[in-house]
This record gives sequence, structure tokens and C-alpha cells, in this order.
Amino acid sequence: MRKAVLSGLAFSAALLFGNSLKAQIVVLAEEPEAVEGSYTYTETFEGGWGGDLSVTTITEQVVLYRDATEADTLACEAAANAAELEGKIAFLYRGDCEFGRKALNAQQAGAVAVLMVNNVPGDPVGMGAGAVGSQVTIPVVMISDADGATLRPFVDSGELIVFMGNKTGLYGFDLGNQRPDVARASSSVIPASFAQSGESFDIPLQTMVRNYGFENQTGVTVNVTVTLDADELYNEMSEPADIEAGDSLLVLMPVFSLENYPLGEYTITYTISSGNEDEFPNDNSRSVSFWINDQGLYSKSRIDAETGLPLAGGGLRPNDSPEYTWCSFLRSDNASAESIYGVSFSCISNEDLTLDGQAVLVEVYQWNDPFDETSTEITFNDLTILGEQFYDYEQDLQSQFVSTTFDTPIELVDDTKYLVCATIFVDNMFLRVDNGIDYGLTYDAYPDQVFFPVFSTQWFPGGFGTNNVPAIITHFSEPNLPGVGIADVVRDEAPKAYPNPTTDFI
Repeated sequence: MRKAVLSGLAFSAALLFGNSLKAQIVVLAEEPEAVEGSYTYTETFEGGWGGDLSVTTITEQVVLYRDATEADTLACEAAANAAELEGKIAFLYRGDCEFGRKALNAQQAGAVAVLMVNNVPGDPVGMGAGAVGSQVTIPVVMISDADGATLRPFVDSGELIVFMGNKTGLYGFDLGNQRPDVARASSSVIPASFAQSGESFDIPLQTMVRNYGFENQTGVTVNVTVTLDADELYNEMSEPADIEAGDSLLVLMPVFSLENYPLGEYTITYTISSGNEDEFPNDNSRSVSFWINDQGLYSKSRIDAETGLPLAGGGLRPNDSPEYTWCSFLRSDNASAESIYGVSFSCISNEDLTLDGQAVLVEVYQWNDPFDETSTEITFNDLTILGEQFYDYEQDLQSQFVSTTFDTPIELVDDTKYLVCATIFVDNMFLRVDNGIDYGLTYDAYPDQVFFPVFSTQWFPGGFGTNNVPAIITHFSEPNLPGVGIADVVRDEAPKAYPNPTTDFI
């Protein structure tokens, strides 16, 4: 099945066995011992600018970028310590100007890479090129504010040495996988009515195991567990297999299925082992989660099960049209048990655009075009609109989740395809995205679903790719997230993003 991605790149299916190894890019603190290990990051090359870490490696001291007139480091102007930055990795912070401007200033000061720290709590976000980012040729990565705080004392002392780049072939014995390489549930947030039994809800568990080392590996196994709180619900070990250096293997496990699914947050953990001690164990175990709830919530993006608040980072939009529609796919054998009351979403804009006075159109479609795992093309020619509602911003609610309800609840039909969509009408306004998860392998495990299609100048079934999930929440009861009412659901007070008219990330 072809699921075109908005970037125009072909959607890449996981290989059963592959001779070409997907690059494993890492940001790894090598010294001092107190902070050794890998760190979660985002990189600009995924957004089409900056240096490509998949084809290079950098191991260098990390040096604080100091502005000429500032005591600290935002890199919005020429560096005051260019001599110290020459040949080193520049350590700087998000804030006050475009990502591309910061990176270009560091490059012009002689830095060989940029290690940027998020200035708000949470995961690192996507970084747009802005007006000058196309001139940047050095790699640029972002880490979280918490990781930045951990590393900062060792930057100040001159002790921090960081490796960033492709670790393939760096070690002899090195198995692992990446975030898109493990299968998860088809949605992150699932109403209890959709998971009544194994007949209506199950998870085809599988993972890709990659041999990044230069030694062949024998006796490779994967242990998969599923837990709910302290209760272990599933524990299976794969048969031993051999994987040659530079090769990969798709490991299929028994389907996870229960006769009855208790409410709560489930954790799926994949752990890779072999008879050899792994020289880079950081990527040998990976966990993903999903939440079965009785609050009438459904979402492909994540919601914190403890607070009930959505999780989202930066914004995303295509760059080929001011108007675009982004949808979340919905399909369940028990869909008739629910009716859609409303939808929540969150937007962000560039500094020169206020959300006050802007409108977002929320729509629910029944999608009647046929497709299955044998289809060679997915079409959107037969869409029946079931409900629509405008949300009109009366304040500049940057990064805040808001909700709108339909005049009449929308009744659903079992095993029928639906699209829950939000449409934005102006440039420089972005729907927020959860890029802390990746449905890569999961996307292939559900051939009868299309997760989050986008319409700009045409329909793109693959959306912006499996690692960019629209933060759209469907409510099967009156929207009333914690602390606020139907109108305005506050997630955080993140600052405005910075002007970024030429790219699709902020």
C-alpha cells in the first residue's frame, strides 16, 4: 500500500532482512564519567537544513557560546568568544531569534556543530530554518531543558566532550533499534468502549533489531513484556537468531490480547540481548505506552494519564499552501458504542501573527473510499461530512489546548473509517504536534488504517511522516479537561515561536 508523505519522500517500509542499515544517530556525552550516556535530541537535517549527522561523526569539546553584549548565550548576535568556539561544539539556548540565525552565528564563529538547549520544560522540538538557515552547513541538534541543566556545569568547567553522529560500525558488538522500530498500539489514548475484548482490540507486537556493530551476532533474542501498574500481563521471548554486521531483522512476537482490558496506562517494553556484552547498551531496551480510559478520550498523540493533559511540542504545517487540513484517523469494531461530542487542539504562530481573531475549522468525516492491505493507492474521493464547527480565537492563546463542541453529537458505525480534522487558513499559524512518539513500524502493522493524513494542495495519506502526530483529541463525552472548562484547555505557557516563513517546523 502506498501512503504518500507530505515531504514527497517515499514512505519506507521496514525490511524483513536488509543489507542497508538505517543510520543510528546519537548524541553521546563521552566525558566526564558523571554525565556519560546518550541524550534525547531533535536535529535540523530532518527539517531540510543543517549538516547531516547520518554521514558524519563529531567528537569535540563543548564550549559555551557567549554573545557580545549578553552575559549568557542566546547566539542571536555575533559571538564574543569566537576564538574559543573555533573547531568546537557550540552550546547555546533557544529563545529570542530564529533557530537558523543562532546556528549561522555559531558556524561563522568557527563551531563545527551546535548543541542547543530548549528554553521551556519538555522534550526538544523541531527547528525551522527561518530566513538564513539554508546557509547553515554544520549539524544542529536540540536537547531538553533538563538535560541542558545536567550538562551545563561541565560545559562551564571545560570538561564536557560530546560525540554526535552515526554510530554504525563504531563498536564491535552493538545491537539496538530506534524509536520507530518498535510496534505500539494503533492509538496512544483509547476509550474503554473500544477495548472491550481481544476481538475488538489487540496489538501485533514486533520490533526491528539492528546490528550496528562490525561483528556478526549470534543468539540474538528479544524479550517483550506488557505491564499495567505492577501487574505483568505478557512476557514472551523470541527464538534465538543470527544477525550479520550491518544487517537487521524484523522479529514478530505473539499478538497481545486480553479477554478484558482494565483501565490504566499500559507499558510495552522490548529488550534485546545476545551472548556478547553490548558495547553501547543505551538502545537495547525501549518502552512505549498506551492509555485505556473511561473519560471518553481518543487520540493518536499522547495524553499524560496522571494529569489528563495533552502532550505536544512545536508546530507543523506544509510550506506549499496557506490553508491546510490535518486529520486523525479513527476506526473501531465498537465505534457504535460512542458518539463524538467535541474536539481539542492547540495552535502556535510566528511572532508577527496573533491567534486573537483567527479561526480553526473542526470537521468529522466518514471516509468511504475503499482500501486494504492489497491497495496500491489510497484515495479521498468519497468523504461524507458528519459535523463541523469553527473555533474562533478571542485571545492569543499560544500553545494552549482549546476545545469546541458540535451542536449535535455525532453517532458512529462499527468498523467504519472516520477522519477528525482541523483546518488552518493563514500562513504562519501552526497546528501543534506530538513528535515524542513514532508510529513507524506500527503504521505497517495496521494495513487497514491511515493514521494522520494531510490535505494541502492534495491529500497525503502519510501526513508529515510517522514521527509527527497531530495533537488532535476526540471527545466521546463533553470536553472538560482538568482545571478548565470546554472553552479553553491550558497545557502550558510556552513562549511564541520565532518567524519561520520558509519551513514547516517551529
